[in-house]
Amino acid sequence: MTTGFQKASTLSKAFAAMSAAATLAGCATTHGINSPLAGDELQNTQSCVDFDQAQAKAAALKIGTPKAEVYKAFNITGDTMLKRLNKDDVNRALYGQTQLAVPFEQRAEAQNFLNSVEGRSLTCQNVHSRRSFHWSHSTTVKDGYQYTVTFIFKDAALFDPVTVQGEPVHQKSNNGYLSNFSPLDTAARAARF
Repeated sequence: MTTGFQKASTLSKAFAAMSAAATLAGCATTHGINSPLAGDELQNTQSCVDFDQAQAKAAALKIGTPKAEVYKAFNITGDTMLKRLNKDDVNRALYGQTQLAVPFEQRAEAQNFLNSVEGRSLTCQNVHSRRSFHWSHSTTVKDGYQYTVTFIFKDAALFDPVTVQGEPVHQKSNNGYLSNFSPLDTAARAARF
């Protein structure tokens, strides 16, 4: 028959083993690409640059720039790598909302205009994350960029300024995996049974 003291002793040994594993993991300094301690979230990196460079490229492109030159500035090889915007997305890009209050007599004109423009977007993501383990918590650090570039064309030329929405990524978060665990409380509860 197992006594409460033996159960508590078993729990103490389990806690000690877990603590030792966490301490050893905290000593790990190598973070390979396929390591559980590091990882990359990548999307369209062949055409993307960091956030500040993307904003500078967007600002340098003037309305009326031919579509081919716009794509060349962003290292875009063709429409296939871009998302085609629907009419709601185009309205949102141009006017900040999906539905416009257009008088009835101007609806046909507004619809014809909307049919004459082409919207495209490119999602850029390059975020590297690193995780390290400490005595009472793990720390995750993320660095890189995540943004979307939006292009509106009319007659194969830039109709509206290029927009870059997003931000550089610099995040640090802690996860206290021992914050809800008290070995004394656990041992006391085990001793009662």
